[in-house]
Amino acid sequence: MSRPRPFARDEGGQAVVLFAALALGLILMIGLAIDAGLLYSARRAAQDAADAAAIAGAIVMRQEGDPEDIVAAARDDAARNGYSGSDVTIEYPPLTGAHAGNILYIRVTLATHARGAILPGPREITVSAVGTIDTTAPPPAIWASGGRRKNDPALEAAQGSTISVTGSDVVIASKSKAAAKVDRDSTVTVASPNEILVVGGTSGDGFTPAPQKVGKVEPDPFAGFPKPSVDGLPVQACCDTVLRPGVYPDGLTKLPHGTVTMQPGIYILKGRGLDVGDHTTLTGAGVFIYLTDKDYPFAKKQDKQRQCGDVNISGEIHLTAPTSGPYQGMTLYEDPRCKNMQIELKKSTALDITGAIYLPTAALVVNDTALTLTSAVVVQSITAEHGASVSVQLDPLRAAPPRGDPRLAE
Repeated sequence: MSRPRPFARDEGGQAVVLFAALALGLILMIGLAIDAGLLYSARRAAQDAADAAAIAGAIVMRQEGDPEDIVAAARDDAARNGYSGSDVTIEYPPLTGAHAGNILYIRVTLATHARGAILPGPREITVSAVGTIDTTAPPPAIWASGGRRKNDPALEAAQGSTISVTGSDVVIASKSKAAAKVDRDSTVTVASPNEILVVGGTSGDGFTPAPQKVGKVEPDPFAGFPKPSVDGLPVQACCDTVLRPGVYPDGLTKLPHGTVTMQPGIYILKGRGLDVGDHTTLTGAGVFIYLTDKDYPFAKKQDKQRQCGDVNISGEIHLTAPTSGPYQGMTLYEDPRCKNMQIELKKSTALDITGAIYLPTAALVVNDTALTLTSAVVVQSITAEHGASVSVQLDPLRAAPPRGDPRLAE
């Protein structure tokens, strides 16, 4: 009787099946690698676009400070890279996170869809970037851009006057041959380790330390400081012995004699500016004063100059800046588009301000009186004459934050 023959092993068929399985696995691995590369490339492109948009917003923040311009710059930059509409979210300032509410930061969030080469269906990709002009460095104690005429000094001490500074540098951006000038009876002193930095030339031997000539200096430390909105601010009439925050269409020019107290808040002075007579003492804590023209904020963007009111002080001013919020450390702020201003402090005038004075188009003259500040002063030029005393004792904890170079934030 013959025995049954065992089934023959189909070794060739098994090899085919094994090869097919391996080939399929290899194809899937290659597909996953290709898809991963495509998704990474899409994410990288979106992140680069978000970074660029955030920096674009930060650049305008540094230059102008108008919220609508900052947002528009970021959105336009994102559109140039192919991201628009509901795929773009701009937060100025950021609404959440470590920088929530901080006007020195802007967040750009981009949403996009990416498809793989092998695996079906779109992939949702969301990236964000935060741009900033924040800096931890204190502002210069004095920053002066230069006199109105070519050879005018940006800083001058004359006729027995003194200018003394502690806590930060004196920076003179003028290229004039005598950008910083001291006569033989006057002195300009900056406490160590800070310096006197001058782009142009100097005149006189009364500097301590000797000025350091530099090719360029840091830009205006407060350029791009946010301009206040009139929304929500009441229109106020001038003037009682107690002043309330709001918009003053004709400025503060008819203050009564005696003590006039400013309540804490934002004061937008249009038209005629600020006039403190010799029988008036103006006081206030937590005060931010913005000087601008009568049409603010409706002047066209193309208007490079505004006809703003002057600052006339023959009485006394004792003011402190806000200690929190967007105008922390800033007391007196001139619209950068204002035309040239002339501010003269004469004998019997007392100006005691805790907070920065930002008058970038102003020629500040201190004549036979004392000026005491505990924060920065930014002007076109500053002159101390006829025995005047200018003391700037910068307190970094109280100083308004300067604007740094546009960059990405952590």
